[in-house]
Amino acid sequence: MLLFVIFVKMWNIYYSKTFCLSINISVAKISAGSSSNSIGTEDGYVLEPQGEHRVTIVWLHDVHENSYISLQIVRSLNLRNIKWICLDSGTHVDVFSPGGGVPRNSWCNVGMITDTTQDCRDELDSAAVRVANILSTEPENVIKGVGGVGQGAQVALNFAKWNAVGDHTMNMRLVIGINSWRIPTNRIDYAFGAAIRASWQSILLIRGNLEPSIPLYFAKETAVSLIDDGFGEVSFVQFRMLGPEITVSVLKKVEVWLSGKLPLDPN
Repeated sequence: MLLFVIFVKMWNIYYSKTFCLSINISVAKISAGSSSNSIGTEDGYVLEPQGEHRVTIVWLHDVHENSYISLQIVRSLNLRNIKWICLDSGTHVDVFSPGGGVPRNSWCNVGMITDTTQDCRDELDSAAVRVANILSTEPENVIKGVGGVGQGAQVALNFAKWNAVGDHTMNMRLVIGINSWRIPTNRIDYAFGAAIRASWQSILLIRGNLEPSIPLYFAKETAVSLIDDGFGEVSFVQFRMLGPEITVSVLKKVEVWLSGKLPLDPN
């Protein structure tokens, strides 16, 4: 048992370092030559839309990352008419860090991927409130969405659920989750109007089949549970021979999906 615990800790340390390195390399390659219409804020970064403002999407980073990495990802999509808001998470405890209990950038305490404790749920709910507060300041006629990577995508999926049950109703239309899963929750059909609000939301889930931190079973079960909850369209895309890195192929899939859903001007 002791050897297993040591192995898990070493794997998480290796994974986090490898992931941060791979995403930085990938983003550096795909974001070269990008425009600089971004604004730094106390909460992260805002990338202003090119042309008319028709869509606002909040983007949430993964564990050990920050809003600047998110900024490079969304800028690389090069889509017009979208205002991107990249939030910073703040710090929480990472139990797998060397020595244990070291604060890291994350949306909730970093423990086992199967963590369903009330503390973890509360922290994800608090992050959802932040997203709701941000989107509530956007114009009513603007289409709204939320997306993210890893734990950030977990927050996005949690926010989609709360939006459906009416806790944070924001006229949501789009949710994107890359390499993540949703903590199991009760069915949403108990709330009045939840089925209708869920049906308005389209969800894109992307996962590399070599992604080491999230079992494929959890990712597939997330898609099934979202469909069972009545979300309008749930697309599950699996990339073969792909790990946690955000590649050009992944971004192209997001770009094509968003272009097909939104009234965007061509580049």
